[in-house]
Amino acid sequence: MKAKRKYFSGLNALRFLAAFLVIFNHIEQYQFWAGWSNIWGHSVINQLGHLPVSFFFVLSGFLITYLLLTEIDNSGSIDLSHFYWKRFIRIWPVYLLVALVALFIVPEFQDASFGSLPSPNRPVVYFSIFSFMPNILRISFPTLIGGNQLWSVGVEEQFYLFWPLLLMLFRRRILVFLIGFAFCKILIQITLIAMEVPDAALWFKQLVQLYVLFPVEQMAIGGIGAWIWFKESEHCKRVIANPFLLLFTVLVVYSLFDKLETLGLISLTQGIIFMQFIALVITSKKVHRLLDNRLLSYLGEISYGIYMWHTLIIFFVISILKAIGVDSHWSLYMITPVLTLVVAHVSYQLLEKPILAFRNVKINNLIPLRKKYASL
Repeated sequence: MKAKRKYFSGLNALRFLAAFLVIFNHIEQYQFWAGWSNIWGHSVINQLGHLPVSFFFVLSGFLITYLLLTEIDNSGSIDLSHFYWKRFIRIWPVYLLVALVALFIVPEFQDASFGSLPSPNRPVVYFSIFSFMPNILRISFPTLIGGNQLWSVGVEEQFYLFWPLLLMLFRRRILVFLIGFAFCKILIQITLIAMEVPDAALWFKQLVQLYVLFPVEQMAIGGIGAWIWFKESEHCKRVIANPFLLLFTVLVVYSLFDKLETLGLISLTQGIIFMQFIALVITSKKVHRLLDNRLLSYLGEISYGIYMWHTLIIFFVISILKAIGVDSHWSLYMITPVLTLVVAHVSYQLLEKPILAFRNVKINNLIPLRKKYASL
């Protein structure tokens, strides 16, 4: 009997909430860059940026692994061309459009309101973005206005590139692989952090930072959750989705936060917490009634656009407010979220949705068509 793809209730709403929270983190960051008074660097503001992104990583690991496990169970393999095609048309069009605006339009207006920041006109920026490795920018050029959020999209795409290959390779021992993968990633991370002495070479410090900012252990934690749900392990589901266990885990991590951060274990523990949270959401009918409505479901569908467009919106709103002589945080906070939702809606309807209509096209079916027209 073939396994069926499963819809997990409540997750669309969580996508929206995570993407929406990041807006407020970047509002403070861009006020700092613009020279306005701000609370950038405050622990709460920092977590509004870090935690939603970690949640996205865990959620991606959960959903993609479950999808791939289903395909392996049904056919014994993975249609890699179709998998990559679906990821390509979902991510690349908006990614490239945002990147082009950030690289070639923003600099034309940057000096008027963000003049102290360097221009992105340098080879490392172009290489990082167009090779789909924008996470390199986090250590080489972190002030890319309108595009500093691209790093996490690059991490996810790099994860998508190798994950189906690894699952196929270890398809007979998937749970062992998932646990081992997370363990090895963290073990290497702990070793690199321990070797990072104050007088270490700059290239080594950047290597450690780049490795830490590649939190694939969080995807692996999501993958472990996907394996449990795919295997229909009811006992494990009840344990993971237990709200008291989730509360206990949060309290332990909070009390040991400094030690865990020093050891480089924060990303792993956050991944565990978010997987517990996802498990609680998808198993609770009360949560489903709260989150599964038409509005939140739609906002979840356009959450990618919310995440991708909001930094450009913040930049242009600040630029306009400065041009008309308004130095108002409240105006920025009121205009930016609403305008981001509008732009994300337009982007989804006019750009993303029409392109997504081709996501189920089989790449193999296009090859005879290409040969046919090539002979004309």
